[in-house]
Amino acid sequence: MQFILEIIALFFIFLLFRQAVIRAFPVKAVGLPLSDDSTLALKKYRRRYLILFWTSGIVLSFFIMLGLHELFYQLHARGSEGNVLIIERTALYIPAIILGFLLGTFLSRWLNSRMQHDGLSFFFEEYHDEWKGFDTNKLRGWHIAGALILAMAMLYTQYHVFAVLRDGKVIWQSPQSGFHVHTINEVESIFLHKQNEFSIAFSTGDTLVTEGMDGDKASFVNNIKNPAR
Repeated sequence: MQFILEIIALFFIFLLFRQAVIRAFPVKAVGLPLSDDSTLALKKYRRRYLILFWTSGIVLSFFIMLGLHELFYQLHARGSEGNVLIIERTALYIPAIILGFLLGTFLSRWLNSRMQHDGLSFFFEEYHDEWKGFDTNKLRGWHIAGALILAMAMLYTQYHVFAVLRDGKVIWQSPQSGFHVHTINEVESIFLHKQNEFSIAFSTGDTLVTEGMDGDKASFVNNIKNPAR
């Protein structure tokens, strides 16, 4: 339910942002009337663009999310002993969507141009901008910079959500609790408080909660209980 609400909220933010973009980067009207055949061809051009945009954006977002999750795992797994816990895959969907649709914007435009075999894509693009309501060329630099900065800021935070066993120590970090390093001997108790969700309490008063992380949590806990000799 929370995921659905986040998607709805993201959609409304997108609509508000789009209105701001239309006001900030107004497009000049082309002003040339089109024949009936050209109007039909332009509608086909727009329709094909939308199909390519949404298809490429969704597909790219999905594979970017999988790729980022695997990259995070491999980076944290270096030098670890046993299993590694990283941020859950679904938490990466927002930066993945940002990057996926950023790439999809340019990919769909390129594919649409290639599929316009009569060579009129440059002509239709002017009408396409008028239909969208903003000047794509003026916005492109801001579009790329804004999307990359936002996605990288989110990914930086999400990368620093992990738990790993290394050199007989439990190392973990999260935005809420910060960075912690404790030896396995400092583990005071381990609680199973949900299905396959654990709380690991240390003698210092710190607690590692595995909720919101992906990985073999049962094996991670077992490696703490029975460390390798």
